[in-house]
Amino acid sequence: MADTRKSREEGPLHSGSKLKLLVFGSSASYGATMTGVEGTLKAEWDETREVARLAERAGFEGIIPYVRFRGLGGALNPSGRSFETITWAAGLAEATERMQVFATALVPTINPLLIAKQLTTVDHISNGRAALNAVAGWYGPEIAMFGLKQREHDERYAYADEWMTIIRELWSTGRSNFSGKYFDLEEAEADPLPIQDPHPIVMGAGNSPSGRSFAAKHADINFVVVQTLDDAPALVAAVKEEARRDFGREIQVFGMGRIVCRDTEEEAIAYNHYMIHEKGDWEAAANMARQLGVESGSLPREAWEGMGAAIIGGFSALPLVGTPDQIVEGMQAMVDAGLDGITLNWPNYREGLRQYDEILRPLLVQAGIRAH
Repeated sequence: MADTRKSREEGPLHSGSKLKLLVFGSSASYGATMTGVEGTLKAEWDETREVARLAERAGFEGIIPYVRFRGLGGALNPSGRSFETITWAAGLAEATERMQVFATALVPTINPLLIAKQLTTVDHISNGRAALNAVAGWYGPEIAMFGLKQREHDERYAYADEWMTIIRELWSTGRSNFSGKYFDLEEAEADPLPIQDPHPIVMGAGNSPSGRSFAAKHADINFVVVQTLDDAPALVAAVKEEARRDFGREIQVFGMGRIVCRDTEEEAIAYNHYMIHEKGDWEAAANMARQLGVESGSLPREAWEGMGAAIIGGFSALPLVGTPDQIVEGMQAMVDAGLDGITLNWPNYREGLRQYDEILRPLLVQAGIRAH
């Protein structure tokens, strides 16, 4: 049976906005923060569905979860309660109508044939709105929960390269006899094909040389960590040039942002300080830093305070803290830096999305940053 397919150019991520927007982290407790302020996410289904629908109503292009099977400890244990992201995406595919729905896969924990079939199913549920965010895995204790040993960094991406090659082949042809170092498939079949032609949108989070090479080869979007906006233009240009030079591909580059918006700059700064320095879980932040190879105790106090604050505030997202006009200026700076889009998070997602829709959205449209 031949399924009706459609070009990805018709999808939500081709909205015409200069800066595409994705909600990030709404599948897990506390979202992409480590703070105990009022209104943080609890990871309940009615809540996560409401966040998705608010984002769709506000014109966001999509929604993307991070995958987490183990919390980060500390007093709050951020991310300790979370939804499995493939079935989460399937549920939100049915609960929404227009936005791109990402699933995030922890590569070493899931077989490529299985994830290819799962994402195809989500693509059919959503009529061509599924997307895959492939992460190689950085959280060692989480990998150990599956009875697996954490591979060395570059080997994780060598494994992911074979994994993604198989998935793309199955999505494109419905067949694979791939044989490599890590996988040896015999007459694998995947019918139906996805709705999206040639395949669903793929995102990679490549910041290291091997991670960037993986994204350049396989991803449509590289989701990078930008330390400061001053660093962004050179980073974005290098990521895009690497994809062109090494693989003859054009890819988009997305960054991360977090919003604390108040009527005055003083109010925004005060709340930002409160959520991080009075209500933040610094132990959990240190645990996350340790898994990323940084011991908080080995850093000068000032350096750790800056890093810890960034992790607590939004998993090191670029801070957009200030008045509505200042938030718009910050987003314009992201456009000027060459970013094609950003993920966004808030301490209170529902309040933040309503504020975006009512206050920020008209200003962003007026500024030409957003098409709608």
